[in-house]
Amino acid sequence: MPVYTHFTSPIRRYPDIIVHRQLISVIEANKKNTKAIPFNDDILKSLVERCNKNKTNAKKVSSDCEKVILLIIFSFSYVFISKISQLLHRPF
Repeated sequence: MPVYTHFTSPIRRYPDIIVHRQLISVIEANKKNTKAIPFNDDILKSLVERCNKNKTNAKKVSSDCEKVILLIIFSFSYVFISKISQLLHRPF
């Protein structure tokens, strides 16, 4: 594959490359009327499990970061107690 460009999450890039390599192998083998490069099922299974685990971990880290940011924002927040004394109707 001479050039690879993809606009997606970095977590998804490696699985995409694996699939693209498999597809290219099959396409090239069909052009040459030969067999595609065999892929070891155990290795592919291991790669899939690792990619899925990394994706799950990345989602958890992202969620945890959002919680920390909210806690920081709320820690600097102040509560103002007020009373509405009058409502005015002003057309725009």
